[in-house]
Amino acid sequence: MLAFISESPVISTPKKIRETTKKNLRFECVLQSTGVVNKNKRRYSKDVINEGLNKISDKIKEGSLIGELDHPIDKNPIRQITVLYKEASHRILEYGWNGNKLVGIVETLRTNNGEILKNLIEDGVPVGFSFRGMGDLRPVNEGSGTIYDVVGPIHVVTWDAVSSPSHADAKVLKTLATENYSFNPYEDEESSDGYSDILVLDEESMYRLAKQIEEIRNYSISEECINKGIICTPEGVCYLLR
Repeated sequence: MLAFISESPVISTPKKIRETTKKNLRFECVLQSTGVVNKNKRRYSKDVINEGLNKISDKIKEGSLIGELDHPIDKNPIRQITVLYKEASHRILEYGWNGNKLVGIVETLRTNNGEILKNLIEDGVPVGFSFRGMGDLRPVNEGSGTIYDVVGPIHVVTWDAVSSPSHADAKVLKTLATENYSFNPYEDEESSDGYSDILVLDEESMYRLAKQIEEIRNYSISEECINKGIICTPEGVCYLLR
């Protein structure tokens, strides 16, 4: 069953956001979740979302993946899959995954709607982001009733800024105050906060661990690194000298 999809949003409450040099606001937030049933009884898989994102990767790279302030009310199919410049409020610059959460860098635009969005955020109004696109819905009977899995192929139109949430686990991960920002999309299925595990060792254990890592991983750990009291493995586990 092919359907136009306009999701109720993931709620995001940016805090301590300051202006960039272009008078835009830029922040990192969760755009949507996968693998869970949202309030519209739809469930997205990460593979389906990635498939859609791969098709619009060029738009993201060139900065042209823009979204609107609220979903279009007009149910005309052409309008639903079209983002109008006059309604645009923001653009999505980058994205990455934190477990099952799609994380994006979002920047307000210097349009009328962009100013409205910026002012709402600065006034502390919770702002959500909601998927808009096209995809096939497959009904699935589960204990709580019928839900709908979104299956490929999927066409991503954008994520609009809206007010009513559909995903309870959305949150702002960090705010970005200047043009010179750094975004690290990460895959971390076991640690949902994005931070590495940290273990503390004494000096003798530190050297013994370094030797073991060198033998197993076939790469050397510098004396300088050990002297600083930290060893990090490719898996993101860091060992600190106690």
